[in-house]
Amino acid sequence: MLSRIILAFVSLAVVIVSGCAQQPPVPPLNISAALPDISARYITERHHAHDDKEDHATHTDDADVNNEWLFWRTAQRIEVSIPRQLTGEVWLKDGKALFYQKLFHADHKIVEYQNADLDALNVGVNWQTNQLMIDPLVLQQLKVVDERWIDTHPALELAGTVSGIHYQVTWLVDLNAPYRLEKHDQAGNSELTTLQEIHVDTAALAAPDSRNYEIIDYADLGDRERDPFVLKVQSHLVGGHWHSH
Repeated sequence: MLSRIILAFVSLAVVIVSGCAQQPPVPPLNISAALPDISARYITERHHAHDDKEDHATHTDDADVNNEWLFWRTAQRIEVSIPRQLTGEVWLKDGKALFYQKLFHADHKIVEYQNADLDALNVGVNWQTNQLMIDPLVLQQLKVVDERWIDTHPALELAGTVSGIHYQVTWLVDLNAPYRLEKHDQAGNSELTTLQEIHVDTAALAAPDSRNYEIIDYADLGDRERDPFVLKVQSHLVGGHWHSH
């Protein structure tokens, strides 16, 4: 009887060791590889060092303390949706031309910026940063401190300080997307973004249907300065404070 129990334990140990041995090593970071199309849901939590001294009932920082957002990525389109605010952003790539759209779902309207508008507003555009959700130059400066598998995804744990900001990142290597992204600055401010779900299918998470929204060119806003919609949303626009108060 004892020999059978020992044999059973030995067999179980062989299975466990064999299972571990079959798990391949995590591949190195390669953000220059072709990026898969994905849809994902994240939650970002922010803490401002001065928050403890503020009246939270009147604090209206546009960076929500705890915010859920959705993300879709293809080779030519990147979209972010913030359900709580009923707003979103879209980056479109057509050859060398880039377009940026601010979506207002409650109003069924889009404000669209062209390259010339972004240049005039001195808005730097980094397509790869938008694709990866982190500046690739920052990511490449972080050091690998551990590696593991998360579900079926190989992941790297990276950490380091770049330009005074300390980063701790868990990176899904096969999807080239963050699983966890934490950063702290020297003033005590922090931001933590954690993945809730991710799919190699842009249709897995439903995006707001904006096909029939009215598109307003940013260059035309000056002619609509008394439009109630423009007055309502101007503070949420890039270069929104363009008129005289």
